[in-house]
Amino acid sequence: MNLKKYLKVMKKTLGISLSSSMEYRISFFLLIISVTIFSMILPLIGFLIYSTSKGIPGWKFEEFILMTGTIELIYGICHFSVLSMMNFVAFSVESGKFDTILIKPINSLFYSSFVEWEFDGVGNIIVGTFLVGWSLIKMNWIFNLINLISYFMLIFCGIMVLYSLIIIITSFSFVVMRIEILFELFWSLYSLTDWPLTIYGGILRFILTFVIPFGIAGFYPAEAILGRIESPFFVLVLVCVSFIFFGIALLSWKLGIRKYVSAGG
Repeated sequence: MNLKKYLKVMKKTLGISLSSSMEYRISFFLLIISVTIFSMILPLIGFLIYSTSKGIPGWKFEEFILMTGTIELIYGICHFSVLSMMNFVAFSVESGKFDTILIKPINSLFYSSFVEWEFDGVGNIIVGTFLVGWSLIKMNWIFNLINLISYFMLIFCGIMVLYSLIIIITSFSFVVMRIEILFELFWSLYSLTDWPLTIYGGILRFILTFVIPFGIAGFYPAEAILGRIESPFFVLVLVCVSFIFFGIALLSWKLGIRKYVSAGG
């Protein structure tokens, strides 16, 4: 892989997407603002829960906000960079234009992932960063290098998990005409991780950790920076799970490409 070539492609597509979005500047900024406001709904729900009850067992309000901010940050990065690939690929397949992507001198998955950027995802990133910073300050977090490294490692893994989910859903575009139902199904399961996995039973927690590892996209990074993951070995296990899930996503993409029938037959 020519890294310089791929970075150049990302820079070019980012510039094109920005120029296109800025053609309607008012709409551009209103969309980011609306996403930013919408992203505050879960923290507000958490505030109401903790204001009217003892809250979630084992989680202080600031710790819950830390997890919520981490989820928002990971989702925001994926929203900004790769989320649009689902609509892009689905439209390209339905319109018969995906053939032009396959003949490009660049990896089809990479191109499909980064051909379009969604700048409203910046709103998610802003809210997530703010919530994480605010919560760490409020809880007087004591700096711990190992916990911090584990946190950023698992954030990277969480991004990988969400990206893998997007790839898997997108891969179905090659065999079915509509993927909206599948998207809603997986996203409903992903929404379970808006809350600490400790509130769920052992089976569901196992599924969200090792089978469909959405817990890595928020819960476990928060656990890491809070120093609740005592064994470095478990962090490595989560890293391995993320890479395995990504490998499954790559396999699903390759299988989808094989099933694809070009516009020319």
